[in-house]
Amino acid sequence: DGSMVHVEISSSLITHNGQPASLGYIRDISDRKQSEDKINKTQREWKGIFEAVGEPTVIISPERVILAANSALIKVSGLPLEEILGRKCHELFHGKETTTPPDGCPLTKLMLSGKMETADMDVEAFGRSSHISCIPVFDNHNRLEQVIHIAADTTQKKQMEEALERSASTLKSIFQAAPIGIGLVSNRILKQVNDRLCRMVGYSREELLEKSARILYPTDEEYEFVGREKYAQIAERGTGTVETSWMRKDGSMMRILMSSTPLNPSNLADGVTFTALDITERIMAEKALHESERKYRFIADNSSDVIWTMNLDGRFTYVSPSVEDLSGYTPEEVMAIGLEKYICDEDVAWVVAELFQELGKPPQERSERRIVETRQYKKDGSLLDIEVSTSWLYDDQGNIIGLQGSTRDITERKKMEEARAKLEARLFHAQKMEAIGTLA
Repeated sequence: DGSMVHVEISSSLITHNGQPASLGYIRDISDRKQSEDKINKTQREWKGIFEAVGEPTVIISPERVILAANSALIKVSGLPLEEILGRKCHELFHGKETTTPPDGCPLTKLMLSGKMETADMDVEAFGRSSHISCIPVFDNHNRLEQVIHIAADTTQKKQMEEALERSASTLKSIFQAAPIGIGLVSNRILKQVNDRLCRMVGYSREELLEKSARILYPTDEEYEFVGREKYAQIAERGTGTVETSWMRKDGSMMRILMSSTPLNPSNLADGVTFTALDITERIMAEKALHESERKYRFIADNSSDVIWTMNLDGRFTYVSPSVEDLSGYTPEEVMAIGLEKYICDEDVAWVVAELFQELGKPPQERSERRIVETRQYKKDGSLLDIEVSTSWLYDDQGNIIGLQGSTRDITERKKMEEARAKLEARLFHAQKMEAIGTLA
């Protein structure tokens, strides 16, 4: 039918009827190639996600040896990648003189618990406070294979907390893990519930066990709907997920996202485990977001920032419509004239040189995001002070194919900075004359 397939050809020399001949076979390896392509795609996606994490992140072996590090870690540590890989994690984060993990190390806790552990710690080597998260990765035999270690910068948060403490205020935690209730039902009779679920609904464990799950629902209709929907999904996909309403013991309502999976798909009477996530706040936030959607859409549509993409030849491949408000040019005109005629003559050389200098660096040394201030021409020939934020564009093979960025008008900011500088100079002069007068 003309379709293409990947094949593997194997042949060998033989003798047939006294004559030399070749014996061969052709094997269809299309499935294998598709699997290889999927694996390669997954690896690229994983690498992209790993690099996209904005906080210093490393992958550590069970022996605490660093196996990989993202760009954020390289930047904050100030070390090249080759000096990071192979080191013990506590040496990198807490100094070379640290020979053992510090007290409260979440990785030490993870080794004991086998689950994600977190801790707020001072990272002496980086001069910052961090919220450390250690996430386990297990192999097919459920053995610990690697640990993902994320060090989110909490320096500013800690400084704010200390300032509030000095003013005799108590700052409660601003972030907590989403509350999850866990239980087990058989024929919709509650057999097991965890403490979190009890706290969510206000019932004690004794008040819930061996009771019908109907106790959690405000109406018979809601209870029956969840049963039909959940078990229909389980029959079709093996897992059922449904959003519903629960009623607490005090009569107040809450919205729940419930997911259920049977212990034995062939016999639901053996029990069905479920998780219940309280999404009441999320629903309220979504409503608030919906109510303010017009306001934020108006702000976005009228933003003066210009979004653009550019190839390596310096030609714009996309320019947002806001460029016309900024420069007087239409997007089509900007893409036609190119970078060299859009940027001020005095600036275009160093702007291009800086970009190509960055492009010539090894991948691990390139800055993922750069901000420069320069000037551009408006359509009427006048000059405009702008701030340009850029990052690289990559193809599927990880090769740089261009730039993406945004341009912002900073003319007024420049004027304010100049005015401020003049005022500061005048103030300094006045203080100097006052000091001279006082001395005299």
